[in-house]
Amino acid sequence: QTIPMKKIFYILACTLFAGFAAGCSGSEENGTASKLTLEVDKTSITADGADKCVFTVKMDGEAVEDAAIWQIGTPDLKLGGYEFTTATAGSYTFEARYNGETSERVTVNATEPEVPAGPEKYYRKVVVMKLTGVKCQQCPKADQSLLTLVSRIPDRVVLMSFHGYSADDPMNVDVTQTLYSRFGITGYPGAIVDLRTRPGHTGEAPYTFCKEAIEVSCNEYPATCGLRVDSKIENGKIDFTVGVTSNTGGNYRLGVFVMEDGIIYPQDMDGMTNENYRHDHTVRRMVSKTLDGDSLGKLEADKEVTRTFSVELDKDWNADNLYIVVFAQDPYGYINNVVECEANGSTDYRLNETNE
Repeated sequence: QTIPMKKIFYILACTLFAGFAAGCSGSEENGTASKLTLEVDKTSITADGADKCVFTVKMDGEAVEDAAIWQIGTPDLKLGGYEFTTATAGSYTFEARYNGETSERVTVNATEPEVPAGPEKYYRKVVVMKLTGVKCQQCPKADQSLLTLVSRIPDRVVLMSFHGYSADDPMNVDVTQTLYSRFGITGYPGAIVDLRTRPGHTGEAPYTFCKEAIEVSCNEYPATCGLRVDSKIENGKIDFTVGVTSNTGGNYRLGVFVMEDGIIYPQDMDGMTNENYRHDHTVRRMVSKTLDGDSLGKLEADKEVTRTFSVELDKDWNADNLYIVVFAQDPYGYINNVVECEANGSTDYRLNETNE
């Protein structure tokens, strides 16, 4: 019996398709192409410095323990392990890299934590931390811009200059690098507001970025605690006592620093060197154990807790220009309030006028 030509073409087409499909199926089953994957246990965390997500890396379905996790940015940042946490809200993208292979990217969203609000009994001040250095050409211009900003919102901002741009800067402090890494800053000058926000490099647009961040701190994060300091220089040491009181109660940590104004030291600027540049708001020493502060435990509402400190004077410090900065951090690591006090002086609690 003769098979119609049309049917012959149909049989051939089916045979070819079956062979092609079998070939494709065999390729997947044999696993000829390696596959690196990146998984994360949750794609949303709270930006409180404590909540974290955990990554898993697999090669062809098998777990890999020595791959590198990279946070994608400018520049890309390599994580120290398989976990990620942050104190800065935002969207973060990651990829895994292993033996020349790169995984598809995953995104984790870090959201602002809920900060318990309370009646604002205590006068609120905001901390602006500047990252600077004597070899930073753009830092003096940024500094002047910040000073202009502060003059327009008087008595609301405490400036702290953290030097760390160059190794030969005599005002360098180790904590500058901690700030630099924690907030993903990629160059100097830089600014951080209340250990919450990195408004951008101050050299870009210091007035706009910092002004907005300061307004957010004042308007959205009310002070729930106040601070006082009694300080005295004697026998080559600064001895001081810090008092903290909260009208709401809660957990707080203390960040404590020795500061100095009026340091005359050469500063690079605008392609030249100013031999008699005045450096103010300079961090001389971090007295608290870490940038995260020393724990005060849980405070009862309206009950004062005190801590005492003693710091030996360095031979390079001018005792007449020294002062103390102490800030209280909330459970999320953000600065809730701050106080400045002369090294030979005292500063009492400051209340808002409506509560005085």
